[in-house]
Amino acid sequence: MEIKVSNLELFSVPFGISVLWNLIFQAKINLLDKLSKQYENAHFVFSNILGEFGMYDKVNEILSAYFNNYSITDEELDFNSSPINNIPIIQIDNEKQKFETETIGIFYPSDLSNLPEKKYSKNIIVLKQIVDQKKYEKLAEDYIVIGDFEKLEYKNLLERKVTDLTQDDTTKSFLLKVLRGDKVC
Repeated sequence: MEIKVSNLELFSVPFGISVLWNLIFQAKINLLDKLSKQYENAHFVFSNILGEFGMYDKVNEILSAYFNNYSITDEELDFNSSPINNIPIIQIDNEKQKFETETIGIFYPSDLSNLPEKKYSKNIIVLKQIVDQKKYEKLAEDYIVIGDFEKLEYKNLLERKVTDLTQDDTTKSFLLKVLRGDKVC
């Protein structure tokens, strides 16, 4: 039995979330572990396994800990086995099929009113703007949230009136700092 695994990229980290590298790496290792247990006697062929920071000796060290019979190829395959932003597909004896394992979705929403669907085991939102602590806590109920938050509380009526002119929490934070004479940068 031959099993092909493609685009796992063990040593790649999506932009802006290096703090979650361990979580992402562990999801990929969990996929390898599950494959090795489910298909013990198979021959595995890995395509695009290194990632942008990978070295053959380190990848071979990891693969040899899980598999007795494997090879690494430069062949481009037309499916994706990565558990990151994807439902993994593997190819068993030339037949593609989904592989059930933990998956991670990473999202960079520009508008918090239109949040992505939660279709992965773990869903991560990377915020590009400051949000109010209450919004942050609400998001954290459903997602792993990476980003900055501030407690946007008004100390007087002027602050409330000025900040009510905008819906953007980053702008509200900036306005409150200016009104209070705090450092902006």
